[in-house]
Amino acid sequence: MREASDVAIVRSEELAQGGTASTIILNAAASAIDKFYNTLILIIVDGIGAGQARTITTYNGTTKIATIGVGWAVVPDSTSKYVIRGSACVHVYGINDGVIKNSTLNADVGSTEYAQNKIALASKKGTVSALVSDTYPEPGQGKPPSTVSIITMLRHIFKTWRNKKTNDGTTRKLFADGGVTVDQKSSVSEDQGTVTTGEMESGP
Repeated sequence: MREASDVAIVRSEELAQGGTASTIILNAAASAIDKFYNTLILIIVDGIGAGQARTITTYNGTTKIATIGVGWAVVPDSTSKYVIRGSACVHVYGINDGVIKNSTLNADVGSTEYAQNKIALASKKGTVSALVSDTYPEPGQGKPPSTVSIITMLRHIFKTWRNKKTNDGTTRKLFADGGVTVDQKSSVSEDQGTVTTGEMESGP
């Protein structure tokens, strides 16, 4: 399920200093910054406990102790080698169409919280996909509101670029699709070479 090419290795293979049922003491060369590895995945690749993967929930940069979300099945020791991998790639765990199973992620990395975070990412991916594939009508007649969603902003911009416009020197008009009905309009004035256009109001 995991695709190594899609996951950034934060630290290459290192030798642990020891561990407990819910912690592992990272190599002395690990970061001295607290919380530096929080939410990342630690995988034991050799030695005692090899094959286990857990999400780091808290990290102490002074003691090098990383606490994991779910306890070890086999507690690592000073013979255990590990890697720490990033967890930002959305499709690493099979999120391809906004569909994901909490139980699958929970079994894979031992963290319900991690699974829930991935589900949230899947939902956001679905939203981005909708922006690419869904279609939206142009805004109708009326004064454009000052606070709108990104989608509504884009619809107004597209309408302004696409549709018929007129400017007779006193009024600027934006027409609906078809070029007959004035949907929005604004005043136009000129003073000593400076042209001022007012805020868009509702037509006609």
